[in-house]
Amino acid sequence: MLLPSGRADLLSEASTNIKSNSYLLIFLCVLLYFTSYITRINFNACIAEIINSSVITKTEAGTIGTAMFFFYGTGQLISGFLCDKIRPSKIILIGLFLTMACNSLLPLCTDVVSMSIIWGINGFAQAMFWPPIVKIMSMALSEEYYSKGCLFVSIAAHAATVFVYLAVPACINMLNWKIIFFISAVIAFITAIVWGTSFSKIGKTLSVKHVPTATKYENKPKVSITPILIISGAILLLFAIIVQGFLKDGYTTWMPVYLTEVFSINSSSTIMLNLFLPAVSIACTTLASFLYKKVFAQNEVRASFMYFFIALVLSIVLVFICNISAIGTLIIVSLITGCMHSVNLMLVSLLPARFSFCGKVGAMSGITNACTYIGSSISSFGLAYIAENSGWQSVIIILTGLALMGIIFCLFSYKKWKLFIYKK
Repeated sequence: MLLPSGRADLLSEASTNIKSNSYLLIFLCVLLYFTSYITRINFNACIAEIINSSVITKTEAGTIGTAMFFFYGTGQLISGFLCDKIRPSKIILIGLFLTMACNSLLPLCTDVVSMSIIWGINGFAQAMFWPPIVKIMSMALSEEYYSKGCLFVSIAAHAATVFVYLAVPACINMLNWKIIFFISAVIAFITAIVWGTSFSKIGKTLSVKHVPTATKYENKPKVSITPILIISGAILLLFAIIVQGFLKDGYTTWMPVYLTEVFSINSSSTIMLNLFLPAVSIACTTLASFLYKKVFAQNEVRASFMYFFIALVLSIVLVFICNISAIGTLIIVSLITGCMHSVNLMLVSLLPARFSFCGKVGAMSGITNACTYIGSSISSFGLAYIAENSGWQSVIIILTGLALMGIIFCLFSYKKWKLFIYKK
């Protein structure tokens, strides 16, 4: 049936507005997550230089990292449940101003206790970003744009990593490690202004009522999330997510220190070498997004199983060369972290949207990201302790065993998850 020309023009204009505002929303989420990563991983990027400056010891650095990861993980649960009940955009603004304050204060701290407190608070502030981002995108974007948004937001994290690992050596050479935190605070302030002024303009255009994929579920009765986790097999996937968080952030956090101690490379050079990690991760994440649709039939667990398997094979090789070749070690570690970022895309970015039918997107995004940083917090202190007492090769062996555990968790949850996503 043909529509009157006037009505057709209105529909075409509305469609164009929704498309442009969808991309604008994705851009804002990308900017937000870019800023989130900068204000969170800057400590990891500086960790070798801070230790070399005798401000803190290796174990104390692990304690500070653990504090951040602990409060980030627990904060994810709170943030996830809150953004299912109140406006996610407000939670995001609070988080931006809080992380700005923490990044401004950390360089002024002179002992491990004060640094742990400030960075722990920053971890809680960082938890106010991911669940609201997933909630906003899942409710305001169509399925096509949501998938694109998840990919671009994931790439933003890697781009932020590149930025930080380029900026830190420059700051160390020109001044000292402290300046990077002040720069991060300024970036957080600018992002807060951009988010606050821009989101309000597109919020009405991209309200839930304009999006078919969102309205499909908005009137569904809300149910308890626990039985759904059990029925879907996602309860086991939470353990797989903990494993990927341990592997991903374990390698990323301690690679500069490892290269410094084992191969006697100075701290600013190791930071520059670490640029290879996010560069490979961007390629891996982009490829994983393509394979998710073309090879793995949009099955998150099937894809994750394969990435854990590749990580296991690479880890076994790493056990034998970790004390021989710095370049070989860097290449293999980059590929392993790329695989873990691919798992993160599957189980932390894409998986929560599967629970939109019961109104639990925010809660699931909080739970899955919390599990990531349970693994991260354990790795931050645990790997430092193992490295100091048993050496770096013992660290590599333990990480290899964890890759095997990731395979097992995916294997045992696969059947339930397959039934869940195709019969839901």
